[in-house]
Amino acid sequence: MKSIITRAPCVTVENRNNLAGGMGRAQNPKPIGLDPEAKKRKFVGTSGLSSSELNEWKLGFSNGITAGSIGRSGGVACLWTHNVSVEVLSFSTIHVDVVVDSIWRCTGFYGNPVTSLRPNSWRMLADLKAKSDLPWVVGGDFNEIVCSSEKMGGRLRPKAQMANFRAVLEECGLYEIIAGGPSFTWKSSRFNGVEMVEKLDRVVVSNSWRLRFPNAAVTNMVSSISDHLPVMLDTELVSGWQKRWRGFKFENFWTDNPRCGGLVEQSWKASVSWNENIYAVQKGLQRWSKEEYGSLASSIKKKEEMLKALLNETDPREVGAAISGGRWRIGDGTEVAICEDKWVAGCVNGRVLINPIARDVPVKVKELLIGPGRKWDANLLRLCFSVEPVHAIEAIPLGEGRVVDQWIWSGNAKGVYCAKEGYYVAREILYGNEEVLTVDTHEIEEAENNNEAAPALISIHPLQYSVAVAVGSELRVFDITGDKTVTLVDESGGISHKDSIRSIRYGANGKLFVSAGDDKLVKIWSTESWHCIRTVCSEKRVSAVAISNDGQYVCFADKFGVVWVVDLHGLDESKGSDDKKAAPLLAHYCSIITSLDFSPNGKFILSADRDFKIRVTLFPKNPLEGAHEIQSFCLGHTEFVSCIAFVGSVDFPDGFLVSGSGSLASNGSNKGDSTVTDLCAIPDTTLIAAAIQSLQGVILLTCDVSARTLSIAKVFSTMGENFIPTSLGCSSAGLLWMIAGASNLSGLDNPTLSRVKVISNIKKISSDSSEYEPIVLADDKVPGGAKLLEKLQGSLSVEENVSLAAAEAVKIAMSNLLIKKHYSDEKRDFRKRTRNDRKSKH
Repeated sequence: MKSIITRAPCVTVENRNNLAGGMGRAQNPKPIGLDPEAKKRKFVGTSGLSSSELNEWKLGFSNGITAGSIGRSGGVACLWTHNVSVEVLSFSTIHVDVVVDSIWRCTGFYGNPVTSLRPNSWRMLADLKAKSDLPWVVGGDFNEIVCSSEKMGGRLRPKAQMANFRAVLEECGLYEIIAGGPSFTWKSSRFNGVEMVEKLDRVVVSNSWRLRFPNAAVTNMVSSISDHLPVMLDTELVSGWQKRWRGFKFENFWTDNPRCGGLVEQSWKASVSWNENIYAVQKGLQRWSKEEYGSLASSIKKKEEMLKALLNETDPREVGAAISGGRWRIGDGTEVAICEDKWVAGCVNGRVLINPIARDVPVKVKELLIGPGRKWDANLLRLCFSVEPVHAIEAIPLGEGRVVDQWIWSGNAKGVYCAKEGYYVAREILYGNEEVLTVDTHEIEEAENNNEAAPALISIHPLQYSVAVAVGSELRVFDITGDKTVTLVDESGGISHKDSIRSIRYGANGKLFVSAGDDKLVKIWSTESWHCIRTVCSEKRVSAVAISNDGQYVCFADKFGVVWVVDLHGLDESKGSDDKKAAPLLAHYCSIITSLDFSPNGKFILSADRDFKIRVTLFPKNPLEGAHEIQSFCLGHTEFVSCIAFVGSVDFPDGFLVSGSGSLASNGSNKGDSTVTDLCAIPDTTLIAAAIQSLQGVILLTCDVSARTLSIAKVFSTMGENFIPTSLGCSSAGLLWMIAGASNLSGLDNPTLSRVKVISNIKKISSDSSEYEPIVLADDKVPGGAKLLEKLQGSLSVEENVSLAAAEAVKIAMSNLLIKKHYSDEKRDFRKRTRNDRKSKH
């Protein structure tokens, strides 16, 4: 079914259309003459006429309801053909509300054009929400935009107006189906002769409606007789339509072509909006790709058929000689030759070497099997082969149900060839000697992964009841109030984390604690009992976590730039660890998210990424349905953003955002040496502490919130101790906690290091009295003393050479994480082939 929502006087569309709606007045309404072909068509949407005019012309529809306009305002019509069952629920001069086929609900809506009266329209929309629980779609001219990017030219739209519109959409549980076609649906040149365009017309739907019509599409059509564009909603995509509106996908191999970058620059114009630039780049790349490479889908399908024919129709031995990705799976062993064929996964090239002193060696694998259950003949194996091949052969499973030898694909566990890996097969055939390359690159890759250091992290309870430290996969907690070490209880068994922890965080009220990292596990702990009350499995490695201010939601970001949310409502600690899935909250970042935080008022969630952007997103009332409203971008950085924090005062309770990055280099110094590794706001002050990668100590900054400026208040130096902080934490008690260290330190007896230091009276930085001068506390003056340091550090003393190694390792690790890597073609191919970014199973 297709529906037209329009303010144009007349719109006609070809067949398959049986429901139409029109609303509002055209800019220059004209008398309508019925198109002679209109009665052959089943869909016409119309508006701009009185009730009598609409009823007179009928427009080729057998049924309809019209609400005439009052002067030049309002006027709504809903028309349908005889084969559609429509029940009218209510109507007025600005809306028509109907139920279609007793299944779903459709409302045509016209927002009041008078700004002061528009809240009345929002109240009506909220009242309509309460009338029915059926899947709901609302479309029309709302006379309002949701954000400033939906308007060009003219005066700036007040934020309060847009916020009211967003609020009613969220209250009604409606979100927009992104439309194809032009970005703006209304234009005018009435503002000082300058053209003004806005997106006033849209289609919004409930989640239940979207689930019922998952393939529905919206298109902004073209009109030459109205200042508004018609909007078409298609609930039943036909093949041609579906093909036309498939999502755009950027192909990685495009970047290998030197023309790609120039095409993007040519398509991007500074004079148009962000959305229009993105649309232009997409279309330009699609046209260029088709001219340069032809139809990718056809090419992939053709190659897939060729490879399948090669695998299925050719003698497997010939295929095995050409392709290193295939081998035999043993059934009864009648087809497989012991020496010539590839059949042992644990041996070089899949082939086994015969013991030189062996005599009367069998020819076929079946001769190595004995008994009706087909078991390996252990004695014969030891006579024919050396020790290593014997162990590899005995590890081959021999299922009773498998009676036929099969040629399988060794690129995955299932043994089934797929087109995704066809590229690597073709490359192996073209360039040869792929096995040698794979082994060498694999060793290099493994060495890199094993030697990658993870910075030590620290987090403080808001009231300083406890302090937590993460070093590598170890999570260490000390109870300051009880002056005792904490034993973590994880019902999942084994150690809590299996790989490096990348982010830890206490909740605002201190009741929850979250840890997450490279093992793709997000652990949520109760700080009262330190039991793991929920474990969430991420699809990718986790880079950042955040807890909502009310403690009801935990958000985390993975290495692909997707932000996920976990609902903690109704969480029962007594039930132990509960393995739950997370729901996607934000997506399409396409960059590693380095920091994640909630605003002080809890209304927004902010994310910083490796591509110098900070995104501010409205945190929805129902986060499990996703966040659809980007409030703004903070684009002040020119390099990766490494950390963010909020600083505020009594006069500015909502606070100001402070961000750090790798863009602080000066005098030609190395950028990696001046990276801001962490920021920590001092509670109840306008102070913020900053850790710099090359600084032995911390910088304390003061924020002038009225002037919106930052200045250096004091520099705390730890010269002579090689103490370069990797993470900072502070509580309301006025102590600044610092940690320096890393894991996976090579060449040392102890590959894990953490060194903790504390600065006292940090809130008294502005005091004139030397009695309150902030100082770096000696180890015996730190809360918890030697017992705390031994728990958090692993030992009381740290050697100088270890501290130096840790500082250098952290610098390299952060560079690897935050700066985009450039690989050779061979290594890029290997990473694509062996990357471990599939969904994890825990």
